[in-house]
Amino acid sequence: RTDAKSGGGGGGGDGLMQVDLDTKEAAQVASTREVLREAGVQPHMVVCVETRGGYHLVYRSSKDIDRKRLYEFKQGTRVQNIAADGKPVTDYWFSTKKDPKIVVPGTVQGGFRARLVKNFFECSE
Repeated sequence: RTDAKSGGGGGGGDGLMQVDLDTKEAAQVASTREVLREAGVQPHMVVCVETRGGYHLVYRSSKDIDRKRLYEFKQGTRVQNIAADGKPVTDYWFSTKKDPKIVVPGTVQGGFRARLVKNFFECSE
């Protein structure tokens, strides 16, 4: 369901959401944990897979989760990269998606074996 009440995506509480965290830098991981807590995402709601370049977190959407706060946080995670064609592109090290697609734990991604993280809010990377 996509409507004004549900914040434009993810449904008011009837779907899964994904956080794509394209970093393992300690300060960025810590600020992500903090903003997830502020937005109302609780540790027991999250399934986390560590990937070669970061983490994929999946949680059930809820009307109690402040998606606006997550969007505002994303705006501060902008980075400039260079595409394969040499042109600059804007990217984010934190993003949310309403249709989760995550790496299956145990599979190899770019030489890294993806693994399930028991509790993203407590892991020390």
